[in-house]
Amino acid sequence: MILWVAAVGFAIGLAYFIIVPGQRAARVSSFVFWYAVPALVVLLAVWALRSSAERRIASALLLLSAIGSAFAAEALLRAFPQRVAGLSITTAVADSVCTGEFRNQAGCLAAAALGTPFDRRTTLEVVQDFEARGIEAWPSIDASHYSDPDNAIEIDGRVVVPLSPGIPEVLTVFCNESGSWVTYRADEYGFNNPAGSHRPGEIHVAIVGDSFVHGWCVPFEQTLVGRMREIDSSVIGVGLEGSGPLAQLGIEVEYVAPLRPAVVVWVFFEGNDLRDFSREMSDGVLARYLEPDFRQDLRALRQPLEQTLRDQILQLRKIEAARAELARKQREAARQRHRSVAGWIRLTELRHRLAKLGRSRDREHPYEPALFDQVASRMRDDVASWDGTLLFAYLPSRFRFEDPSTANPHRASILAQVSALGIPALDLFEVLSRHPDPLVLFPFRLESHVTAEGYDLMAQALNERIRELDRSSAADRIQAVEAE
Repeated sequence: MILWVAAVGFAIGLAYFIIVPGQRAARVSSFVFWYAVPALVVLLAVWALRSSAERRIASALLLLSAIGSAFAAEALLRAFPQRVAGLSITTAVADSVCTGEFRNQAGCLAAAALGTPFDRRTTLEVVQDFEARGIEAWPSIDASHYSDPDNAIEIDGRVVVPLSPGIPEVLTVFCNESGSWVTYRADEYGFNNPAGSHRPGEIHVAIVGDSFVHGWCVPFEQTLVGRMREIDSSVIGVGLEGSGPLAQLGIEVEYVAPLRPAVVVWVFFEGNDLRDFSREMSDGVLARYLEPDFRQDLRALRQPLEQTLRDQILQLRKIEAARAELARKQREAARQRHRSVAGWIRLTELRHRLAKLGRSRDREHPYEPALFDQVASRMRDDVASWDGTLLFAYLPSRFRFEDPSTANPHRASILAQVSALGIPALDLFEVLSRHPDPLVLFPFRLESHVTAEGYDLMAQALNERIRELDRSSAADRIQAVEAE
């Protein structure tokens, strides 16, 4: 009876899964659960039914023990769930505690474990709340928005890739990693600086980079740029979240070169800049920045770009609102399935854990020295063309402090390559590692951006390194005059 029930039941289930597959084969683990396992059970049952009594008994006991063990494991995992950001809850339940965007859900869960408040609104909800109070507000823009072909912008018959993180001179809804939403009023080109910062001849230091230079995720006065401006108000930051070395080269060409600062700081983040670089190389416009004289003249295109971005974001808001409502319904349906008898039959918690087995914590870091050399050389030569100095700052990820084996494996190679190109460098890992507990420099000790204390330590080290470069440049000028 056991073998016949297994053969017929799993055969009917397999036939149903094949006829109405849905999304069951989207992942390897789903394919195994919905197709491979039922097929194996059917084959085992049919083989046993055609075998001796001893083999039928052994096969029936095997099926009973396997199925019983699976449901016992499901019950155990539900009774003693894993800790999700400090909370002993299942993954499905975690989403009901903090339903926000992927960028702030981990922090929200950590805050819930600590019993501290956390603003759980999404970016769209924050923007809408400002508008309900009669305040114009716009979200910041990630570099991935510009790399999406659906968001391509054409001006006067040519494709243009904007490199600023938002609409100029508006209240910008930025980010939330520590519990409170951070906003800022964008400068005349959409960057996170005080108004009127882009004045040629008045800037001593320009800092180029990704979201760390953009200021994730603290108020401006606590950002890297804000801290440095406390000592020298002629510092400007031109950071774009999600950007890599190629886009950062474009930012230097478009927005820094016209200012001709004495020092340009290139902040390279080991966590994802190489991945972003790999993506950027497939962009026909960005790849042209490796050409010595290429530029898009983005400063001159400010007005048409602003209008286009406004139109795009308004359209995306409608799409995002519909997507958020669909996601809410899907989350609720998933929670109901998890709690239901069907959720037990599906072994939802066990399958979720098994899907994680074998996943490597290694991050992809596609390092191509020849391409990196081109970007670094291009930026170095461009800065040198107005007698400026390029300073390379290597910024570590949290993984380097928690488990160095999972951090970017190319740190030594990149720093050696920069040194070989004659570019002064500052390894911020050495700066942050002097802290007695470096993980406290990251909100809730999670993989994210640094806290205000972390930015402060970085700013102090950069200011000192820049003073050294200034003294060296002054000494070189004196020697040149004496030689004449």
